[in-house]
Amino acid sequence: RRRTVVWRTHGDRVKRIDVHPDHPNVFLTAAEDGTIREFDTRQTLEERRILADWSDQQIALNALAICPLRPWYVAAGGTG
Repeated sequence: RRRTVVWRTHGDRVKRIDVHPDHPNVFLTAAEDGTIREFDTRQTLEERRILADWSDQQIALNALAICPLRPWYVAAGGTG
C-alpha cells in the first residue's frame, strides 16, 4: 500500500523536484521562495535541510537538476 505525505516546508510554490540518482529516498526541491531543500523520506521533518537560500536576493527558483554522474553537483536557475 502506498502512502502520500505532504511537507509544508517551503514558503512559496515548489517549481521543481529531482530525485537523487543513487538514493531513491532522497530528493531535492527548488521553490519560488528562493530555497533548495533536501528531503529524505526516512527522516523526520526536523531533519530536512536547506542546501541553498537566495531568498534575501528575492530570486524565485524555477529550475533544478542533480548531475546523474556526480550527484554532489546541483544546478539551479531562477528569476529575480
